[in-house]
Amino acid sequence: MKKKYSLDVCKEKFSLWKFIKSQKGLSILLLIVLGLTLIYFVFIKVKLIDYSDTSANTGQIEQIQQKPTREDLFSVSINTKLYLTKDNKVAAYIKNDKTNKYNMQVLIKEDSTDKVLYQSDILKPGRQIDYINLNERLKKGSYKATAEFLAMDIKSGEASGKVVVELVIISEE
Repeated sequence: MKKKYSLDVCKEKFSLWKFIKSQKGLSILLLIVLGLTLIYFVFIKVKLIDYSDTSANTGQIEQIQQKPTREDLFSVSINTKLYLTKDNKVAAYIKNDKTNKYNMQVLIKEDSTDKVLYQSDILKPGRQIDYINLNERLKKGSYKATAEFLAMDIKSGEASGKVVVELVIISEE
């Protein structure tokens, strides 16, 4: 014969409070709380100990290194595929960006012969050359070339640096 329990007896018999009050229940509850606390500090608050050098001056090196970089920045622009027309013209779109602090001169050389195919006049910041004429007519084919952008000091006219861009010149004649 089965015993029937009233609702109050069931609550009392299987209550969580009764389990927690027992020594085993209290130990398990303590372990759960310690585990959750450990997980919180290890995974959520990862930076428990600050290992940074407190004697270091923050940002000082960054400022020293970045300042000359901004002044020495030299931005160039040119088509990298140059199509030679019947009248020996090329749409090169060579540009000395207006943000540059240098004048610019451009040399285009054929890679296999190192022959200068084009040399520009001095180009001031903000100026651009859309079409150029090559120094010599190229036979039909594809030619690897290099554009050398020489940065020229505005006051002295001396070369201050160089940027090199790889090009392909395509002659269909």
